[in-house]
Amino acid sequence: AKYGKKWVRTRTIMDNFDPRWNEQYTWQVYDPCTVLTIGVFENWRMFADPGEEKPDCHLGKIRIRVSTLESNKVYTNSYPLLVLHRSGLKKMGEIELAVRFVCPSLLPDTCAIYGQPLLPRMH
Repeated sequence: AKYGKKWVRTRTIMDNFDPRWNEQYTWQVYDPCTVLTIGVFENWRMFADPGEEKPDCHLGKIRIRVSTLESNKVYTNSYPLLVLHRSGLKKMGEIELAVRFVCPSLLPDTCAIYGQPLLPRMH
């Protein structure tokens, strides 16, 4: 998972077609108009011979716009993992996530402003 420059990597779950990580991560959000990216990979390095470089297989990713999340609300959704191939988008599976955006008490007005729709232009 990536937000801004911070990447986190979960542990590898072996021999399971329905893995459950049950891990929690926290990022400091400085701009609500940014994106949280979740990528899922097959860990091929575990099967490589010593000294052999085997890149991880990209199973798909999702992107969540932070600006679409209400403060202090938990969103639990199942998202399709999509990969772009030459033939088009291919669904590689699904991932279920629970996401919560929390505004610090010092910035409630800023969060409220970002959460509102744009006002029509004045003339």
